Amino acid sequence: MVLNCCENLQHKAIVSVFYGTGVRLSELQHLKLSDLDRPNLRLRVAHGKGNKERYTLLSEKLLSLLEEYWRAYRPKVYLFEGRLLGKPMKARTIQFHVEPVPLAVRAC
Repeated sequence: MVLNCCENLQHKAIVSVFYGTGVRLSELQHLKLSDLDRPNLRLRVAHGKGNKERYTLLSEKLLSLLEEYWRAYRPKVYLFEGRLLGKPMKARTIQFHVEPVPLAVRAC
């Protein structure tokens, strides 16, 4: 339901990664393109809690969405880059994309 309200592909990708993988904000912020293990359908989280590395599952549907997102935005290093190519998106920007949806929009 929430994903249907996301009109922007980047916003939809960010919300989908949070929902589909369970990563934290700082982990999502530092995800690199090289962290996508497409053959094994998993996502490497290199900057996890306690600076530990771990893997999480990556569904085929989410991978397909991320590939569509990549074709549209062409990030260079980080999966979600800010205005400066090669630099991660700021945490506040990510938070802005996933702020609770107003009640008027929830009805969609």
